[in-house]
Amino acid sequence: MVNPRATNEDLTAKARIRNAALDLYAQYGEDRVSLRDIASAAGVTLGLVQHHFKTKAGLRDAVDQLVVDYFAHALAEVPAEPAPGASRRHATRPWRPCSATTHP
Repeated sequence: MVNPRATNEDLTAKARIRNAALDLYAQYGEDRVSLRDIASAAGVTLGLVQHHFKTKAGLRDAVDQLVVDYFAHALAEVPAEPAPGASRRHATRPWRPCSATTHP
Protein backbone atom coordinates (compact mmCIF):
# COMPACT_ATOMS: atom_id res chain seq x y z
CA MET A 1 0.00 0.00 0.00
CA VAL A 2 1.30 3.42 -0.93
CA ASN A 3 1.73 6.03 1.80
CA PRO A 4 -1.34 8.30 1.60
CA ARG A 5 0.88 11.30 2.21
CA ALA A 6 3.51 11.90 -0.48
CA THR A 7 5.72 14.96 -0.91
CA ASN A 8 4.24 18.09 -2.47
CA GLU A 9 6.32 17.62 -5.63
CA ASP A 10 4.58 14.28 -6.24
CA LEU A 11 1.06 15.53 -5.65
CA THR A 12 -1.73 16.94 -7.72
CA ALA A 13 -3.19 20.29 -6.73
CA LYS A 14 -6.18 18.48 -5.21
CA ALA A 15 -3.92 16.38 -2.97
CA ARG A 16 -1.87 19.44 -1.96
CA ILE A 17 -5.09 21.22 -0.95
CA ARG A 18 -6.24 18.23 1.09
CA ASN A 19 -2.85 17.91 2.83
CA ALA A 20 -2.71 21.64 3.57
CA ALA A 21 -6.21 21.43 5.06
CA LEU A 22 -5.17 18.51 7.27
CA ASP A 23 -2.10 20.40 8.50
CA LEU A 24 -4.02 23.60 9.21
CA TYR A 25 -6.93 21.79 10.87
CA ALA A 26 -4.46 19.97 13.11
CA GLN A 27 -2.68 23.18 14.02
CA TYR A 28 -5.57 25.62 14.43
CA GLY A 29 -8.79 23.60 14.38
CA GLU A 30 -11.25 23.43 11.52
CA ASP A 31 -13.36 26.35 12.72
CA ARG A 32 -10.40 28.75 12.72
CA VAL A 33 -9.21 27.94 9.19
CA SER A 34 -10.76 29.45 6.06
CA LEU A 35 -10.73 28.07 2.54
CA ARG A 36 -8.57 31.07 1.64
CA ASP A 37 -6.01 30.03 4.30
CA ILE A 38 -5.95 26.52 2.88
CA ALA A 39 -5.55 27.77 -0.69
CA SER A 40 -2.63 29.95 0.36
CA ALA A 41 -0.92 27.09 2.21
CA ALA A 42 -1.39 24.78 -0.78
CA GLY A 43 -0.14 27.39 -3.25
CA VAL A 44 -3.35 27.44 -5.28
CA THR A 45 -6.22 29.85 -5.84
CA LEU A 46 -9.43 29.88 -3.83
CA GLY A 47 -11.31 29.08 -7.03
CA LEU A 48 -9.33 25.86 -7.46
CA VAL A 49 -10.19 24.78 -3.91
CA GLN A 50 -13.87 25.42 -4.65
CA HIS A 51 -13.57 23.64 -8.00
CA HIS A 52 -12.25 20.46 -6.40
CA PHE A 53 -14.21 20.39 -3.13
CA LYS A 54 -17.16 22.76 -3.69
CA THR A 55 -17.57 23.65 0.00
CA LYS A 56 -15.67 23.55 3.26
CA ALA A 57 -17.76 20.49 4.19
CA GLY A 58 -16.63 18.77 0.99
CA LEU A 59 -13.03 19.49 1.86
CA ARG A 60 -13.61 18.22 5.39
CA ASP A 61 -14.94 14.95 3.96
CA ALA A 62 -11.76 14.58 1.88
CA VAL A 63 -9.59 15.27 4.94
CA ASP A 64 -11.57 12.72 6.96
CA GLN A 65 -10.98 10.16 4.21
CA LEU A 66 -7.25 10.95 4.28
CA VAL A 67 -7.18 10.22 8.00
CA VAL A 68 -8.98 6.91 7.39
CA ASP A 69 -6.39 6.13 4.69
CA TYR A 70 -3.59 6.83 7.19
CA PHE A 71 -5.10 4.34 9.62
CA ALA A 72 -5.58 1.75 6.87
CA HIS A 73 -1.95 2.22 5.83
CA ALA A 74 -0.75 1.85 9.42
CA LEU A 75 -2.84 -1.29 9.95
CA ALA A 76 -1.57 -2.81 6.70
CA GLU A 77 1.99 -2.40 7.99
CA VAL A 78 1.31 -4.47 11.12
CA PRO A 79 2.47 -8.06 10.61
CA ALA A 80 -0.26 -10.65 10.90
CA GLU A 81 0.23 -12.82 13.96
CA PRO A 82 -1.91 -15.69 15.16
CA ALA A 83 -4.10 -15.17 18.19
CA PRO A 84 -2.14 -15.57 21.45
CA GLY A 85 -3.92 -18.80 22.40
CA ALA A 86 -3.75 -20.38 18.94
CA SER A 87 -0.29 -21.89 19.36
CA ARG A 88 -1.21 -23.33 22.76
CA ARG A 89 -4.37 -24.93 21.38
CA HIS A 90 -2.40 -26.35 18.47
CA ALA A 91 0.33 -27.72 20.77
CA THR A 92 -2.15 -29.44 23.11
CA ARG A 93 -4.41 -30.86 20.39
CA PRO A 94 -2.87 -34.40 20.46
CA TRP A 95 -3.64 -34.81 24.18
CA ARG A 96 -7.21 -33.54 24.20
CA PRO A 97 -8.92 -36.83 23.34
CA CYS A 98 -6.94 -38.66 26.04
CA SER A 99 -7.70 -36.19 28.77
CA ALA A 100 -11.37 -36.07 27.81
CA THR A 101 -11.72 -39.83 28.28
CA THR A 102 -9.60 -40.16 31.41
CA HIS A 103 -10.88 -37.08 33.25
CA PRO A 104 -14.65 -36.61 32.97
